[in-house]
Amino acid sequence: MSKPPSTPLWQIIDAVATLFSRAYMLARARAASCPSPVLRMMARRDHTHWEARMLERELAVFRAHRTRLEPHRRPQYSPEQRAEIIQIMRLRGWSAKQSANRFVIHPNTIRSWIKALKNKGRGNRLLGQPPWNKYHEGVRWLVHELRHLCPEREFGARTIATHIMRAGIRISRSTVRRVLTEPPPTKPKRKKPRLDDFFTMRAAHLIDPKRPNQVWHLDLTSVKFLWMHLRIAAIVDGFSRRLIALKVYRTAPTTEQMIRLLGRAIMHEGNPRFLITDHGCQFQKVFDNRLDKLGVKLIQGRVGSWQINTKVERVFRTLKLWQRLSLMVISTRSIQRQLNLYRMWYNRHRPHTSLGILTPSEAVAGHRFSEAIPVRWRGELEPSFKIARDYLGGDPHLPVIKIDAELRPRLAA
Repeated sequence: MSKPPSTPLWQIIDAVATLFSRAYMLARARAASCPSPVLRMMARRDHTHWEARMLERELAVFRAHRTRLEPHRRPQYSPEQRAEIIQIMRLRGWSAKQSANRFVIHPNTIRSWIKALKNKGRGNRLLGQPPWNKYHEGVRWLVHELRHLCPEREFGARTIATHIMRAGIRISRSTVRRVLTEPPPTKPKRKKPRLDDFFTMRAAHLIDPKRPNQVWHLDLTSVKFLWMHLRIAAIVDGFSRRLIALKVYRTAPTTEQMIRLLGRAIMHEGNPRFLITDHGCQFQKVFDNRLDKLGVKLIQGRVGSWQINTKVERVFRTLKLWQRLSLMVISTRSIQRQLNLYRMWYNRHRPHTSLGILTPSEAVAGHRFSEAIPVRWRGELEPSFKIARDYLGGDPHLPVIKIDAELRPRLAA
């Protein structure tokens, strides 16, 4: 009697799908960074077809799930969604029956929405108020163009708004979301966790330093690439969020390796006053004694209190989003070269809302932008935009965005 297979079939299928996805992303990244414009165009076309097929499968699952529900148990469309359905119906040239099949509702429901358009009060109740105070069409085009140029997960609504504000146009994160999705209800802001008395009273100068190189953060994170488990150490300046050092290790680093990493950073940047770490085995008595000789005070937060080291944890979150798409090499030396490139991009080209839309390098240099102004649909200014996207070091997931905005007085009709 033969033994059943030790590995479940679905696990094998999942592994094959993961391997295929990795290979596809690697091939697409190489084609997108190729010097030939024809190959880059073919890469974009292939990626568009891939996304279209994935969206078709995704929509088929949602539509099949909703079709199996009884009509009275199906979720109701909001007024904004009803207006969007009617707009899609008109743009696609669908009939009421075709639209009902696509959105899993009864054709008479869509016909009643269309009849409600002629009745102001009923139309507003069913479809919502029309957006009168909307932004200029040029600004709306700019938002969609940025989304088209930068579809990465890390390039979200906040980042798009930040880049537009750096060009001199005032726009909020919620407005970008509304323009991209026509518009969804505003998502409530996530409240920051309340800090205890230790952080609010005794450690205010550690959480919010007033000058560069006053407080540094040092931490380690673990990443998995194919069959390898790697460790990455990062040193972050608490004032500017600048990545001072980024080092990869094949195994968990020792105390001596952490001391050497810190020594090289001090050699280039100078001594910080405080260094914040967790309670890892690398940061114990020997490490503390070495810091005392350098004139650096070691700060370790309470066990289970993560708030004091959130800046470096946020850096790791962004790093892992990029790592999943870009690290397609198998040697630590090649990975270190990619990390050095990422550190350069993070310091010079990634703006932070916590820094007032500045990049870390601009915050250290004391750079300031002029106040952004709103550009309305029927305002006094007529905007003209030029937008370009480049890649740092040929990595398509390290975008360098350049926006030239020219505002001219609107000519009288």
